[in-house]
Amino acid sequence: MAILIAISWNEMQNHILEIARTEARTSIEKDIVYREWNSKHGGVYVPITDATQPNPYLDVPERDITSPSGRLLTLINPAYMNRQVFTDQNNFGVYAHLTSLNPINPDNQADAWENEALLQFEAGESEISSVEIMNGEPFMRLMIPFITREACLKCHAAQGYEVGDIRGGLSVSIPLSKYAGLRQTYMHPVLWGYGTVWLLGSAGILVTFRRINKQRQEREIILASLQKSNQELEISESKFSKLFQYSPALIMTSTLDSARIVDVNNRFLDQFGFTRDEVIGKTTLELGIITPQDRQALSDEFFRQKFVADREVTFFKKDGSKMICLYNGEPIEVDGQTLLLSLAQDITAQKEIEEQLRESEASLKFAQQIAHVGQWTWDLGTNQITWSEEANHLFGLSPEEFGSSLSSVIENAIHPEDRERVRAANQAVFEEQKIAPLEQRVIWPDGSIHTIWAVPARQETDENGRITKLTGIIQDITEQKEVEASLRERETLLTQAQHVAHLGYYVLDVQSGIWKSSDILDAMFGISQEYVRDVGGWAGIIHAEDREGMVAYFKHEVLERKANFDREYRITRINDGVVRWVHGMGELEFDARGNPVRMVGTIQDITKQKLDEQSVRESEARFRSLFEEMMDGFALHEIICDHNGTPVDYRFLAVNPAFEKLTGLQASNIVGRTVLEVMPETEKIWIERYGRVALTGIPDQFDEFSAALNTYYEVRAFSPTPNQFAVIFHDISQRKFAENVTLARMKIVEIATTHSLDTLLQTILDEAERLTGSCIGFYHFLEADQKTLSLQNWSTQTLREFCHATGKGMHYPVEKAGVWVDCIHAMKPVIHNDYASLPHRKGLPEGHAMLVREMVVPVMRAGRIVAILGVGNKKTDYTHHDVDVVQQLADLALEIVDRKRSEKQIIEKNADLAALFSISAHLRTASSAREMLPVVLSEVGSVLSSDANAVIFLEPGN
Repeated sequence: MAILIAISWNEMQNHILEIARTEARTSIEKDIVYREWNSKHGGVYVPITDATQPNPYLDVPERDITSPSGRLLTLINPAYMNRQVFTDQNNFGVYAHLTSLNPINPDNQADAWENEALLQFEAGESEISSVEIMNGEPFMRLMIPFITREACLKCHAAQGYEVGDIRGGLSVSIPLSKYAGLRQTYMHPVLWGYGTVWLLGSAGILVTFRRINKQRQEREIILASLQKSNQELEISESKFSKLFQYSPALIMTSTLDSARIVDVNNRFLDQFGFTRDEVIGKTTLELGIITPQDRQALSDEFFRQKFVADREVTFFKKDGSKMICLYNGEPIEVDGQTLLLSLAQDITAQKEIEEQLRESEASLKFAQQIAHVGQWTWDLGTNQITWSEEANHLFGLSPEEFGSSLSSVIENAIHPEDRERVRAANQAVFEEQKIAPLEQRVIWPDGSIHTIWAVPARQETDENGRITKLTGIIQDITEQKEVEASLRERETLLTQAQHVAHLGYYVLDVQSGIWKSSDILDAMFGISQEYVRDVGGWAGIIHAEDREGMVAYFKHEVLERKANFDREYRITRINDGVVRWVHGMGELEFDARGNPVRMVGTIQDITKQKLDEQSVRESEARFRSLFEEMMDGFALHEIICDHNGTPVDYRFLAVNPAFEKLTGLQASNIVGRTVLEVMPETEKIWIERYGRVALTGIPDQFDEFSAALNTYYEVRAFSPTPNQFAVIFHDISQRKFAENVTLARMKIVEIATTHSLDTLLQTILDEAERLTGSCIGFYHFLEADQKTLSLQNWSTQTLREFCHATGKGMHYPVEKAGVWVDCIHAMKPVIHNDYASLPHRKGLPEGHAMLVREMVVPVMRAGRIVAILGVGNKKTDYTHHDVDVVQQLADLALEIVDRKRSEKQIIEKNADLAALFSISAHLRTASSAREMLPVVLSEVGSVLSSDANAVIFLEPGN
């Protein structure tokens, strides 16, 4: 009996826990629903009160705003709304908490239980629940994870979250004490029942029989109930099958592991154009109804958050046509197997209608923008007016600034000088029912003034015929007004310009030869109104030296060939005899038969222009002389850019003789060609620097080394015209080489006092490589016999990247060496700029780098070679500058080597003297040879490097 009570008690406890767990889930789902609603709307604005203050942890634009009525509003995001609801909910004994391992608000810090749950979510758990003691009472605690969605990033992107990350969780604690009454309700009859059974158990077999019979009846009832349930299940499955097959949605079930289709409904087959046999057992990728990218995106989203909701996806039918659907997917259990249930709603037609509507609205908006036309509607009953977006723009106001009151528009936008006229026109509509177009000026916030033309287009009236509503358009006619003003101004300016430009006009009647002229032309010719204006009169004004040619030109070229008149010639003014240059132009007009009947044209005094041209020619001659004779190199180029506007090359337009001398490039070989055609190895830095000058117009001055020309230049670059640049430069190689060598010598001398001989020589070789642009370097000593080389050191780069041949410390006969010892035979520096072509080369040992070119210099002392220093594989040919650099470094190396050897010898001698002094001191103080012996042995062994054990002292008599 006790066992039965215990079982019942345990069942009752489990049932209560499941009820509490269900209540917790329901509470969380309710919180998620209104949280999703808030998130979908980007938060909601509520009035600021003592209980609802602005969220200090919400850092977004327009968190706090003021409504048009002046109320202060603050933005409530989902998390803030949750916290406020949770505060109210706690009053009813249910405790909810929004938390995270990385909270923005410290109040959202997780407790120990929540922290453990969050860690389990990271490991893949989707729900955590357990009974915990809180404040001395048992609570059912349940928590689910929050998955980061796109809307969450508005507030949480700064924390590094991405869509799909676990951002935190929502926990709910349900007090189990509220179910105490349920426990009593459940256990009271159970205890009484078991007590009665125990008390009446002794009633014997009859009671037992009756109970058995009753249980049999109950089993029959249960069996009948099961049969009924099976029938209902069959009916339910039949209904589900019909719902599945005839649903308007496209439905598909598929396996989770292989994504193969298990079943589809009829709508799916109709829409995609497949038969059932064609799809069952296949994947959507095999059917080609979805792209691999979209399929992967849906799969990632499903396995990340266990469902896919309202995802817009483009599918492809069997015939290849597209179908846009709203897709939803979630797992379902079918016969003990977890499948993916996919539902898709065809929204292709809806999307097409939406696109057409957007295009229509965009077209209307674009048309209004192009035409600068806005729409307005005026309700005379409320005196409120509504405006289109373009109308707002035409008035230069935002919708909030614009308002809906006509009076506010007049006060905020209309020019002060036009306001009374606008008010009067509006009042005439009210009182006299008189409507008319109205021109008015508006002032934009930036202070600019625009002219607006308002035209009523449609009116509505009441039963008495009075106007109740007006609809019309407004148009910005500022440009039109400006054009009108400009035309008037141009007429004035044209007259003034003719005076300033010394430009007169004429009209010639070809048949009669009579011409009419403007006042300006009369002044130019120096003629009065009485002057005879015919062809002969015109010829009389022409300079005597030009007259015959001009008359012939007019007769043959203009009248006979019917060409337009266009010629420069000299005139002699009639009134004062002054000679002037003029430029005459004229255009013929013809009759129906093609005969010239009239010529209209202009004549301009170009005397100053002619004088200027003469001055320019003289200036150009002086410039050309300077250009040809200047000592600095000069070149003019145009920059060449790619399709992105990035400089990639430049073309030579002109160079002076000094340029040819300094670069070795001939003008005939480079003008018209690009630098990369002439010198493909040109460094990118030259093109970039010159490109900035040509494109920005900002001059530049710099020193730079040209590897292509193996020369240092001091350059001044400027842009004489857009997209062109000119350079003036001179060779500073000797100065730069001297500076670089001096710096290298200072560096070498500085490290000589603190580093070993090997390190010092290696540093010298590294500097020699750097200053000459080489890749290989070596330094070897030549013995006194002048026949044997002692292999000493190689540069860092040589050992690391190029040469792996052994030999340090070896003695190498000169007679067996290759061309690299030619400097020993010649007793001077030797350059081999084409190593492969040397007939006496002996090849390279195994592991040695391939040689392209090399240079080796001897180090001389007292007419004998004591060492050689060589470099190799420079990208360009070695020159005498390289010899000077390497020779100085080689000599410096030997000086330092000699000094370090001398220092070493001095140190060793000093050590020997100190040892002898120590021995001498002990000899003077020792009483016997046996007492003196250990000291002598120690000094001899440690200082004189002797084997002390081999030294034996014998005292007399021993």
